[in-house]
Amino acid sequence: MMEKGNRIPGGTIDPLILDVYPHGVSQYLLNEDEGSTVITCQENSKGIEIDWNGKIERRMTILFRQQNPPTKVVSEETDGKPGVECQWKMDEDGSLRIQVEKTNSGRIRVER
Repeated sequence: MMEKGNRIPGGTIDPLILDVYPHGVSQYLLNEDEGSTVITCQENSKGIEIDWNGKIERRMTILFRQQNPPTKVVSEETDGKPGVECQWKMDEDGSLRIQVEKTNSGRIRVER
């Protein structure tokens, strides 16, 4: 008989770490016991935009791989509130690391 599976780690994943290799348009559906989160990423000549919408309020770390330093990183609420400058840094491996405070939806725009 098979043993009951346990979620590793137990409970809500907080912070959620997104490891993103931007190229064109992509979408991901993260299904969890507490609900689903839809993540969409779009890259174009002006930069990258990532949107997420889900039921779980949590912090997020977004790692954009293989990037040059941006000119600006803006965090926006998806309900149309104006964006604010957010904190970001370039890791030694060339990844752009963005920290997002606890929320269940939002939009990050990375300008080149």
